[in-house]
Amino acid sequence: MLADMGVNVINYSAGVVSPGYSEYDREIDRLVNSTGITFIKSAGNTGGDVTSPGKAANVITVGNLATKDEERKAISGPFSAHKTSAYEEPDYLSEKPEVCAPGTNVVTVYDEKRISYGTGTSYAAPVVTGVVAQMMERAPAIVGDPCRVKSLAVSFCDGSAVSEEGNPLNGSFLREKTGAGLIDALQMVYGFTHVSGRMSKKGEQDDFRIELKAGQTVRIVLAQLKSNSRTLTKASRADNLDLTLTGADGKKAASSDSARNCVEIIEYTAPVAGTYTASVSTAAIADGTAGVPYGISWRILG
Repeated sequence: MLADMGVNVINYSAGVVSPGYSEYDREIDRLVNSTGITFIKSAGNTGGDVTSPGKAANVITVGNLATKDEERKAISGPFSAHKTSAYEEPDYLSEKPEVCAPGTNVVTVYDEKRISYGTGTSYAAPVVTGVVAQMMERAPAIVGDPCRVKSLAVSFCDGSAVSEEGNPLNGSFLREKTGAGLIDALQMVYGFTHVSGRMSKKGEQDDFRIELKAGQTVRIVLAQLKSNSRTLTKASRADNLDLTLTGADGKKAASSDSARNCVEIIEYTAPVAGTYTASVSTAAIADGTAGVPYGISWRILG
């Protein structure tokens, strides 16, 4: 119904604990694929398992960063995920959450006379939804393109703002409890480039030229969409796109090639000025008839 009303982004904070990739996750993947709506889901407050449909490949799942202490006072970073913020998923599914936002002791209006405070991923997810709405206003071309939206949302995250303690990397720049890091809306005031495409067979490759000056750091983010209706199990085949950066000398400079993540990230500092090439390549296609839509974005960090 919301899709019929022209809604472009949905914030969703309900959910259930379910084993593996549930029918709930699968249905939301179908919804995103068929409508082009960006679906943002709270990770859940189990302190363990991400609640469905937060395990859906096509949603942006959001964790809760503890940016305030128990006395409701702001603390300095780097920030840790709140102890209740969910982060676990089966090892054959994409890393969740992808992004985090403040969700601890958030001020809320209780009624016309009182304010209250709340903690949970349901407070963090709307922050990301608001940032995404601003992104769509700034770059209307991404409306209806959840791949590019996810790519940009991850691109605008600050990985240095989150604590590494008990929070290992489970992919290139994706940490177990906090994903790509704390989303930063202010990054949208700077320049960024975004492109979308589709892969239909193994071995395909799309190339994008990036001009860099010596000492500049570029962040490149690839996000792919699950466009088939297959369920995901440990034994099932999954679509898999890889991201590679070739240096000005024609040699591979960096790569991100997780077999399970729907997001790949490269950060690279150019040693010399020149033309660098970001390449999206197909490692595996589960369903050649559906193809694999993707969005890629990049921006200069310094």
